[in-house]
Amino acid sequence: MRAATVVAIALGAFAALATAAEGERPVSSVVAAVKSQLAAECDLARDRASIATEASEKEFSASVARLNCDCLPTEIDRAGVDLSAGKKDASITQPAFLSRMKIALDTCIAKLIRTDTATRCVSEAKDLPEGADKKVYCQCLSDRLDALEDEALAAAAAAGNRNLQERARARIGGQAEPAVTTTALDQIEQTCRQSAR
Repeated sequence: MRAATVVAIALGAFAALATAAEGERPVSSVVAAVKSQLAAECDLARDRASIATEASEKEFSASVARLNCDCLPTEIDRAGVDLSAGKKDASITQPAFLSRMKIALDTCIAKLIRTDTATRCVSEAKDLPEGADKKVYCQCLSDRLDALEDEALAAAAAAGNRNLQERARARIGGQAEPAVTTTALDQIEQTCRQSAR
């Protein structure tokens, strides 16, 4: 899966999480509200994946499901434990909640990117130069993505997504496209392409 797809999925989830903690509220109720919303989005994503006819549609829905069904609920529970510090009646402000949720999202974005790279790289690495070793290329990608901090990986994916969106808006508006932004993901990809030769 392309990093831009992961970021688009995560940005939608982050917007949903942001509205769940307006004002100061008990941590337990915020966690319960967010998990309830994620469960509904999980069901919707699974339904969409089951009826999707296009491969890209199935991929997108499956990615949303992995984010909302598999990764975020666990990370939300972990965040609830962190934010309550063992106190049953702990409360949280929206800025503190969002700060901790960013960590949860960064973790899940990084997991999605790493998992997709590890499981699909060899079958999808079709644009490598002739004679390049796909297994060497994919192992290089996996190793370098594993070495990158979750926050840095998520930030690179977000920067690439922003640039992609800006270029698309410019193209649609008939304006000159901004330059392509080179991210840490692009640098890793280039290094691994060279190592596979």
